[in-house]
Amino acid sequence: LLPRHDARFSFGQQATLPLHRSQHKITKPQKNQQFGVSLNFIQQQSGQTLPPIVVQTVEYLRKHALDTEGIFRRSASASVIKDVQNKINAGDAVNYAEYDNKHIPAVILKKFLRELPEPILTYDLAEPITRLYGLKEDQLVSEARQMVLEELPEENYQLLKYIITFLGEVTEHSDKNKMGADNLALIFGPNLIWSKGQVSFNLITAVNSFTLVLLNHRDELFPR
Repeated sequence: LLPRHDARFSFGQQATLPLHRSQHKITKPQKNQQFGVSLNFIQQQSGQTLPPIVVQTVEYLRKHALDTEGIFRRSASASVIKDVQNKINAGDAVNYAEYDNKHIPAVILKKFLRELPEPILTYDLAEPITRLYGLKEDQLVSEARQMVLEELPEENYQLLKYIITFLGEVTEHSDKNKMGADNLALIFGPNLIWSKGQVSFNLITAVNSFTLVLLNHRDELFPR
């Protein structure tokens, strides 16, 4: 990857969440748990390449929420979200249609990513992604492609491809949902990677830019 590159600050852009999370005490997960456990654990328990709840949630959103204004930007009841998470972790069926609120599955998708023990883009890529900020578009795309194809574990690659592909579909309905690539990059960037320790403003700015590249060049960056 690139030699060290000074990142530029842009305090005008703010991430929706701090790119840092405290380390929590590890407890033995439930058999059907999907929140707060590794992708490898979910694969072993479900026998599926992609986490079942991610597939269910994306399919629901694809069918019912692509034209919903502010999708992924608006919040939902914290108590309802917690109830849905508990049901999913217990292995109970969740029917999003019963909640009559399309923002609930949208929040669930972000919560799934945010509660992974390690971010989908991995801790190892935090510093390299920070160094990409400020590069010319073609060089940024080239470096991003190398990271995505060569540095990510296969399960991370497949999930990232699935989510970015879906978010690309969301942008295609931006005339109605008002959620273009810029907005989605700002919202999803902090859910794709965060730092282990002190929050880094360099990383906040860089990850927004990196996520925008993933969205705008998704066909080029996810060829397999």
